[in-house]
Amino acid sequence: ALVGVCTPGAVLVLLVKPQFEVGKRDVSKGRGVITDPALHDEAISGVRTACENAGLQVVDVVTSPITGAEGNREFLLHAVLPHPREKMNP
Repeated sequence: ALVGVCTPGAVLVLLVKPQFEVGKRDVSKGRGVITDPALHDEAISGVRTACENAGLQVVDVVTSPITGAEGNREFLLHAVLPHPREKMNP
């Protein structure tokens, strides 16, 4: 849905919050705090895949310098909506 309101060349910075991306089973273990790096990777991978499926190009992912009050780690995903390729004349 987000891509539908973007123009080609749009630059996006998305906040990835693992506690909302992993399953309930994993969140309840830490009362909303995700500390397992494998779960961080799973959350990032899921958002990356969703972005790519929507036509975005993921440029980079970095750890947010700001942590949650309980120590939650969050991530910033940089993506762009590429310009459509111009068709070459035959």
